Amino acid sequence: MSAATPTAESPAEHQRTHRIQKRFRQIARQLDPSLLRANAGGPLTSEDLMADLVDKTAGETFLDQYTAQGIYLALERYGLIGELQKAGLEQLAVWLDPKDPFLHHLCIYHGGRMTRDSLVAELRVHVTSRPAQYDFSAELGDRSTRFLVVDWLVLQNPTRSFTPQRPPLPGQLHPGLSVGHQVLELLVIMAERLEMAGILSVPMHYHNAYLFRHRSNFVSPEKEGRFLALVRDLAGYPLVQASWAAYLGCVLDSSGGVALQWEGGEQIISVDQRVASYFTSEEYLTRRDLEMASSHFVLDGAALVQALDRLMRR
Repeated sequence: MSAATPTAESPAEHQRTHRIQKRFRQIARQLDPSLLRANAGGPLTSEDLMADLVDKTAGETFLDQYTAQGIYLALERYGLIGELQKAGLEQLAVWLDPKDPFLHHLCIYHGGRMTRDSLVAELRVHVTSRPAQYDFSAELGDRSTRFLVVDWLVLQNPTRSFTPQRPPLPGQLHPGLSVGHQVLELLVIMAERLEMAGILSVPMHYHNAYLFRHRSNFVSPEKEGRFLALVRDLAGYPLVQASWAAYLGCVLDSSGGVALQWEGGEQIISVDQRVASYFTSEEYLTRRDLEMASSHFVLDGAALVQALDRLMRR
């Protein structure tokens, strides 16, 4: 048996996740797959946008399956377009970048402009046959597998600014949209439709790994164990403080006082249950739990204040 881990969802979080999954699964079953491949030459938004935007996107597909129009229609059905409009983001447009045939690049803009200051969402993905750290051949046998690799994901409201009550997390340029769980569920549904074995990412910051900790695991059991120890030991701090501390080297290994250097490593959301079986295997859990039990961290509050002050002075 595995020891209890500090990543268990609270009852409120569990209920919210369950509601999103249940609603999105119902919509996915009712959604006509042909809509996802809707003619890209048609309208991409609920308003008439400039003709060159349509022309630039016409004929392109995301992951060789989804047109810009199909993506917009799907986001509308799942309620995300409505959520963005409630946040004051109007004239939303989906744009696909055709430059790289192996790196699939999707952007959502608002206000009828395709500029960095009107960027609402950006997703860059590619497909790989296996993670670098583990090939899953023992679990999947000879079956040809594919993993959806999320190289970059931005969800932001460019019309809003940070406040003292809502400071930025590391890497943020604008406040988020509070739709991360919905977007994650859409990625899982997309991976299932495309018969992917899982979704792979390398979290750039502590908060990236933390926010999706209930659905994902690090491929390395030792890295998973250290991450869980970090979650356990930073549980008393707000996420923004914990993430900045990890980013700025203000989290110390309590055994030797050495500053933690955040290294993401490969993290997987299992789609195929055979991939999930690796993360529940006795060997994985034993190695994970041994690492978690032997890892202890402390946040150096004084060092964090000094580091943030230096950062603000730049």
